[in-house]
Amino acid sequence: SSSSSQHGFGLDVDIDGDLACVLDYHSAHLFRRDDVDGNRKWVQFASLDDVEQPEECTVVGDTIAIRGYDYIDDGDDGDDGNANRMVWLYRYDRDGVDGLGVVVPLQDPIIA
Repeated sequence: SSSSSQHGFGLDVDIDGDLACVLDYHSAHLFRRDDVDGNRKWVQFASLDDVEQPEECTVVGDTIAIRGYDYIDDGDDGDDGNANRMVWLYRYDRDGVDGLGVVVPLQDPIIA
């Protein structure tokens, strides 16, 4: 992610075991703790940009819940129109890409 997308990095943080979710104003960044050069370090493996204004993330086991807003473009001047508070649910799959894992959506976002 570019530095502009990480404005507010650490807005909310949740950790369960070796999995962490860190929010900024525009996305959720997912990390897993892994052995790197013989040391246990946090390694980012995904950024979820589909949540336009995340507020809270929760990690329980391999399940990640992110609450935020989904804006509907009103079409008149490019500004966002109505906003729905939503919850996005994901499952962390440890056997994913390059051994770091992938995040799989569990279902369509839920209006909260």
